[in-house]
Amino acid sequence: MSVILTVNAFYENRAERLIEGLKNVDPGCPYKLYVVHNCLPTVHQNPEPEGDLEYDLWKIRRLWHRSGLDFTYVARENTGCDVGAHRHTWLNHKEDDYKMMFFCGDGAVFNKDGWLKAHLDAYEDPTIALTSPEVCHAHGAPWCVRTSFFSMSKEFAMKLDWPEPITKKQTNEQEMTLFWPQAHALGLKARQVGAPGEWMNTVTDSGAKQSWAVRDEDFSV
Repeated sequence: MSVILTVNAFYENRAERLIEGLKNVDPGCPYKLYVVHNCLPTVHQNPEPEGDLEYDLWKIRRLWHRSGLDFTYVARENTGCDVGAHRHTWLNHKEDDYKMMFFCGDGAVFNKDGWLKAHLDAYEDPTIALTSPEVCHAHGAPWCVRTSFFSMSKEFAMKLDWPEPITKKQTNEQEMTLFWPQAHALGLKARQVGAPGEWMNTVTDSGAKQSWAVRDEDFSV
């Protein structure tokens, strides 16, 4: 399998949208899917949910298991938000057989067929360590890849030093200063795949599309 695709789950409405996107928008290449559910420990230990939050998180698990998609489900305590979920897959599968590991937050939407293959194709350039639909200016570093949706090569994943994030502040700091600086130190680059919104977007719960990209074109830094 050339691609590991990992998605995180926390909000019910986002899970519904993400499932529909995975089912209806052709990624363009096969992948091994991991669904990492950020939840309370009791949600995957108790047979019946107790309280509103536990019930909401149980509904998300049910949505995925009824989706008809082929995936491996992982429930973990919600530490480090989406970046913590991404790291969980990286930590447990970085030595697996793959060419690209793609991390996808539950706020992502897929805009056209071939969205995943477009990122895989970027790794034909051996200098590319990271890809994202949006490469942005960072606080504390010249560039960053948006952790809402990004990928890394196996070669970079094996060299990456990725401490466990616990707080929201730590996840924000990692987005800004963890990935691109380490790639740059190795003489490697990050690539924005396509123009912003060409392949993917993030959207708010109201449906508004978001973008922090600084160039309207495919480029590498």
